[in-house]
Amino acid sequence: MAKNVVTSPFHWRRAFQRVRERFGLSSWQIVALHEIFDELEETERQERNQDLDNERARINLEHEEAFQKLQEILSGLFLSFERQTVDLSKEREENIALNRILDQKVRENQVLRKLINRYDQDRISKLHTLGITRQACEEYIVDPNVASLLLVFLDVNDFKSRINFEFGRPVGTQVIRAVGRMIGQLTRGIDVKGRTISEPGSLNASRWGGDEFVIIAPLKSEDLPFQLIRRIRDHLEDPEYQANCGVSLPFSLRFSIGAVHYILPKDRYALPPETQYDKLIDAADALTDVSKEKKPDTHTCLLRARLEREDDGELDLAGTLVTFT
Repeated sequence: MAKNVVTSPFHWRRAFQRVRERFGLSSWQIVALHEIFDELEETERQERNQDLDNERARINLEHEEAFQKLQEILSGLFLSFERQTVDLSKEREENIALNRILDQKVRENQVLRKLINRYDQDRISKLHTLGITRQACEEYIVDPNVASLLLVFLDVNDFKSRINFEFGRPVGTQVIRAVGRMIGQLTRGIDVKGRTISEPGSLNASRWGGDEFVIIAPLKSEDLPFQLIRRIRDHLEDPEYQANCGVSLPFSLRFSIGAVHYILPKDRYALPPETQYDKLIDAADALTDVSKEKKPDTHTCLLRARLEREDDGELDLAGTLVTFT
């Protein structure tokens, strides 16, 4: 097998020098060997250049392929970015439109809230109106967690005959506003002496009209609520607290109170809730008139009532009447 040919120019020249020294070549032989060596060097140079060209071509091809792939990736990213930009622009426009709608709804709700407040809240006393109290009472009647209801009807004594007549209607309006503040305190569950009356928010109070007010309390038992009624009365008739709430009269306010402690029937729909509410209000209003007739000996008339069937088969309130100071 032939040995590998030395291709380095340095090796060719060194090999030529050894041959010349060993064999003592003539001039023409030396010239011929020079030509052979030059051809070999030229061939080697061409092969080397060819290899370099091939390597450059391969590298260029790889670069072109890589660049093409990069272009494809960048094009995809650009298209995706354009789509996202368009989507974001649409989303932004939609958000702007939604914000405008929401702003409009907020303004409408504010107007609606003002209208509702006019309906829900009495203008002078700032207590609930009767519609809210009726709704609350009807909900209590059908609530299985409520065992009984206490409905308290309050009437300011001598309001028309003395307060309005002697001190004028503006003072009467001031008194109604002050009574509204005092009753409003009750709905927070604490009386004027810091004693707990009920769970905060469990009492519902409204102005019935004129100098008459209604308080409704849902109870979890059937026990007589004498303590609750007395604390309500003590709270409202406390002279110092009346003054703090804006009552500026030479005498303390007194109240006639008619109350119904209603033991709810097992069948909460034995009568429609609205009918039961009407019967409770009528009974409490009538008891307030009885309380006025008995003053100053008594302030409060309390009816412990249930629904019972009358002789004619109709259901109506019936029970035991208690009066106390």
